[in-house]
Amino acid sequence: MGGIWQVVEMEGIVIVRSGGEIGIKSRPVRREYEILLLKLIRGTLRDEGVPFSQIWRDAGRVFIKTADAQRAARLASRVFGVASASPGIATDASMDSIIDAGRAVAKGMVRGTFAVRCRRTGSHPYSSKDVAAKLGEEILNLGRSLRVNLNDPDQEVSVEIRNDLAMIYSEVYPGPDGYPIGTQDPALGIIDETSDSVIASWCIMKRGSPITALSVEQEGRDMGPIMANLASLSMWLPSRGLDCLVATAPGSLGESAFRAFSLNVADETASMLGFGATVSGMVPESLDALGSLSRNSRTALIFPLIAIDAACLQKWSSLIGLDRSRSIRYGARLHGDPVDQSQVNASLTGIRRFTVSRGRVIPKT
Repeated sequence: MGGIWQVVEMEGIVIVRSGGEIGIKSRPVRREYEILLLKLIRGTLRDEGVPFSQIWRDAGRVFIKTADAQRAARLASRVFGVASASPGIATDASMDSIIDAGRAVAKGMVRGTFAVRCRRTGSHPYSSKDVAAKLGEEILNLGRSLRVNLNDPDQEVSVEIRNDLAMIYSEVYPGPDGYPIGTQDPALGIIDETSDSVIASWCIMKRGSPITALSVEQEGRDMGPIMANLASLSMWLPSRGLDCLVATAPGSLGESAFRAFSLNVADETASMLGFGATVSGMVPESLDALGSLSRNSRTALIFPLIAIDAACLQKWSSLIGLDRSRSIRYGARLHGDPVDQSQVNASLTGIRRFTVSRGRVIPKT
């Protein structure tokens, strides 16, 4: 790091931590993934009009020098492959500068307990413990009814020092983790009115696979919730937008037959597009049903929610921005029922294409 930064005053900075799964890859693959992650973050900031003067990666981190650290951190935390992002203040690594920046960050703290954490890389005339103790003392002197609790604090001020650069922050925005989009093969995901369909495709995007969404229209079925779900998923692909397809189903199909029909149309469409996998938020009712569905499919059928517990689903829903307590859920499971192929073929000939970008529909020209 030495020589990259010549900081003479406090400046806005964002610390972006790459996903833990990236860290277990071999060195060449990890480097490839981190370079792509940097590219995706840079593209997201530029597309959203967030100014930055410098962005670079170093040892599992991406650093962004920006005057709008809060917004940049929020956007970076929604990039697949990011574990978390923190907006903060950057300054030089002298103790006086660190204390000044720490006091500025602490002004946003609320009444309660706090702790100061410090990590260092490089040679300095002080220890990490010295920094934590000195800054903690200065925060107590602010007179904001704060008390130190190192074991279970209500809030924390963190100091990360890398050679001649010190970064101070108090907020951590969780990210999706996983791998950057584009590191794995694309797939087709069925998006309907349920929150489960969104979470299932989001899971595959989290694995690094670009998703093309397919929805199925049926007379009497409200497309409003489906469009809302497509908009929610598109917010995780701000730069590229979400490629979407819409097929139609016969109005005579009941609920169970409609779900089986939708899966069959999606599987056929994925095969025509050259995708190797079709993703569904539904769960087969039995192993026999799963076997029947898999044997008769043209692509690999992936059911990401088949073994996900409720706590994990709630965590992911919150991160995506879905309210599962109010969202529509599936009323049945997949039975592996046979589907009229002539109806499927008729549906395939009328597929419409469009893109949803940042929640807005962009028709294909």
